[in-house]
Amino acid sequence: EKTHVPTTLTENIKEKLIHLDLLLKASIVHQPEAIAKLSAALRRSFILMGKRKKPLASFLFLGPTGVGKTETGKAIAKIFFGGETYLDRFDMSNYQSNTDIPQLIGSLDTANPGLLSKAVRENPYGVLLLDEIEKANKDLVNIFLSVLDEGYFTDGFGKRVDCKNLVIVATSNAGSDFLYTHTQGVQAQNTHPEGVLVNYLVEQKIFTPEFLNRFDAVIAYNPLDPDSAKQIARKMIQKITEDVLNLHKVKVNVSDTFLDDLISKGYDEKFGARNLERLIRDQIEDKIAKLILEDKVKEGETINL
Repeated sequence: EKTHVPTTLTENIKEKLIHLDLLLKASIVHQPEAIAKLSAALRRSFILMGKRKKPLASFLFLGPTGVGKTETGKAIAKIFFGGETYLDRFDMSNYQSNTDIPQLIGSLDTANPGLLSKAVRENPYGVLLLDEIEKANKDLVNIFLSVLDEGYFTDGFGKRVDCKNLVIVATSNAGSDFLYTHTQGVQAQNTHPEGVLVNYLVEQKIFTPEFLNRFDAVIAYNPLDPDSAKQIARKMIQKITEDVLNLHKVKVNVSDTFLDDLISKGYDEKFGARNLERLIRDQIEDKIAKLILEDKVKEGETINL
């Protein structure tokens, strides 16, 4: 009751596991293979709930920036666990040297409990999201090796921190240029991009085979094509129009022509949805803000773009 960790497979959990593919597809665009692999691995893990020494499930998401890797981690927390309060996110680029490790696991000398130790103890059931794992210090990666294998790590005070009730999601942009240039060829040959990318990452000594083998699934994300970009842009615009309507009682209508023109001129596949966000901010949000601030549009009226 205190930790919210289920001890049996409830009907609610079964229902979510059965429909996980569909639920994730509503949040994540243009990643059918990633969603299928992720859902299958989660179903397998939960069937063995309580019998595994390891975490509930562990995944490594690979691929270019802005394609939905971090969003998937958030979606699992929201859809499966019930909200983003069940998500603990750490940016591994902040922990690149040995001296950064005590900040995460704690230190007896400074009496610091450690950010990671504290977060896992406070939220032992949910998603632990480790962004840009390739940038983490090698000693820190070794700590995660034991987490993926044994389901716990030892904090700076010599006490165990239990990670068995977590879904661990590590993301990495490593090899994204390689994936970007090889995706078309790989798909044409009907080969799995993960295999090609994993071999490349091992050859480049970015990850060791023993680290990659610890994950339940290593999943490669596709770069976003213009059609997918348009779908994501529509979602972003819907959020903006809802906010503007609620706050200022002004309707906003963005035409397909305007959106197509925006994407063809400014969207770059290499930067994915992050680039799209900037584009929408500059070309849509700014225009709306100016019209409202200059009183050129009144309550109940519609802005047509």
